[in-house]
This record gives sequence, C-alpha cells and structure tokens, in this order.
Amino acid sequence: ALMGKSTGSDLREGRLTLPLIIAGERAEAAEKKQIRDIMLSPKPGEGEILTVMKIVEKWDGVQATRSLASVYIEQAKACLTVFKPSIERGALLALADYIQERRS
Repeated sequence: ALMGKSTGSDLREGRLTLPLIIAGERAEAAEKKQIRDIMLSPKPGEGEILTVMKIVEKWDGVQATRSLASVYIEQAKACLTVFKPSIERGALLALADYIQERRS
C-alpha cells in the first residue's frame, strides 16, 4: 500500500491526521494522554513516535480511514453518473479508481 509519505512523517511534524484522530477517539484514557503529551511535545523522539503509531495501529486508525475514503470515493463516482459518458467523466472515474487502488 502506497501512502505517499514515509510512515510517521506527519506525526514527526506534529500534524493531526484522520488515523490519529480516530485512534484518539477509540483509545483508552491513558493512551489518549500519551497521544496528547507526545503530540504537544516540541520535538518528539522516535520512541515516542513509535508509541503513537502503535496506538493508531491498535485502534485501526489507518484501516478506518481507508474505509471512510472508500465510502467517499464510491459516493463521488456515483455523482458522476449524472453526466453523459465522455472522456472527462471517464478520466474522473479512472482517477477515483487509481486513488482507491493506490492506497489499499
């Protein structure tokens, strides 16, 4: 699965991502505190980044994000059916398929 970036790069840069938000919502209180403390740290270490990544993995943050993305991609493709078949419509459908295949 190609995600476009190296694993953990957003965390290292202090960015909140959907997988992190989902894991934070699902996590136990102690894990939520760990995430908060690490993400608020000015320069988290690799061990701390790995801790957050393990919490995200434990609570299926990435898989839940992929599932949600699939729903939105299918909704977007359904919206394109109002247009008559054309090169442009075909290109948009192909782009949606490419995005879905690239991240799964």
